[in-house]
Amino acid sequence: GHLKLTGEMSDPNTVKILIAGDVRGNLPALYKRVEAVNASPAGPFTALFCVGNFFGESPAAADGDGTSKDDDATHAGVRPYVDGTLTAPLPTYFIDGLPDGREFCRDPSGVVAPNVTFLRSAKVHEIQGLRVAALPGRHNPLVHDDESQLAATTAERAGEYRAADVRTLLRSNATTETNPGGVVDLLLTNEWPRGCDHNATAAPGDAVATASAAGSPAISDVARDVQPRYHVCGTGGCHYA
Repeated sequence: GHLKLTGEMSDPNTVKILIAGDVRGNLPALYKRVEAVNASPAGPFTALFCVGNFFGESPAAADGDGTSKDDDATHAGVRPYVDGTLTAPLPTYFIDGLPDGREFCRDPSGVVAPNVTFLRSAKVHEIQGLRVAALPGRHNPLVHDDESQLAATTAERAGEYRAADVRTLLRSNATTETNPGGVVDLLLTNEWPRGCDHNATAAPGDAVATASAAGSPAISDVARDVQPRYHVCGTGGCHYA
């Protein structure tokens, strides 16, 4: 999907962005679609933001045996962009890098490939003139409130956020270089906020109700506290706006 932020289409200050859900490692298909939309009358667009599964499940996770014998095949759609054979047509930002994309997400800056960046820190980022709040990772109630260093290390490796990360995100909103404490344009999370269909004016359907019920209560709290203009999330397996 796409959004236009800050102004009308004719406003020179308008920032038009593209949004993608679960990519699952299929970057060639994603960028083929992005190039077509970007060249259409709706374009051009400034950036692409991706939520949900970005790399696809690693073979080790799928097999449960710690092996990675099929890793090359699993990430075949990613490697050409990492090695520079292909280049992303738009600056791309994603929030689901760990654990499945660990080998590509080692740079502390988050740069994975030219024009492809992992927003690895829970914070309000200033991107393309937008204030973008990102909470990378997924909710695990077993470690969410654990303040120990062991929990922090384990959660980071597993791609899970904790209550400490949520606090960091909220604090960062007040300390950005531009417009500290201002309106957050975009909140990016991998999970749906639990109960997001409550008080809907029309029945959202079974798929949306299921995704909402399975959502994260922590994300509900973040969305309430950040109050973004738009909240984009993935992994629900359906569309709801």
